[in-house]
Amino acid sequence: AWDHHLSGVRHRKCATRKGVSADVQPVTLDTVSGHVYCGICDRHIPRNSWSHHPQNPLHLKKQKVVAFKTVLEEAVKDKHGIIVSEDVDFGIVDVQRANQGVIRTLTIQNTVPSAQITIVKAKLSSSSSIKSNPS
Repeated sequence: AWDHHLSGVRHRKCATRKGVSADVQPVTLDTVSGHVYCGICDRHIPRNSWSHHPQNPLHLKKQKVVAFKTVLEEAVKDKHGIIVSEDVDFGIVDVQRANQGVIRTLTIQNTVPSAQITIVKAKLSSSSSIKSNPS
């Protein structure tokens, strides 16, 4: 959307009229009067709606995505010489294949040859995401 705006005739004419470059980065307002910024939703929420906002289904869904991405980013970090491959993608698994089980190979590499490492526990990121309570 931003690129479309930048290439627009109206934007280019306005920039020319002001004598500035039309190629600029978007500016995000840090504060909006009467609103609270939700970093998860990347939106300014009216202050009178803020107390209910965290229970909003769209907010909860975005919160789960953030939690998943955080776990995934943490998993692929080099931890004291241990690197876990980030190339584990199950894609879309149909029910029949899921019932049979899907096998993927996970590569764990030790970059410190003298280190003696033992894998104590492996956990799927879906098991560490925030669980929603059924309503």
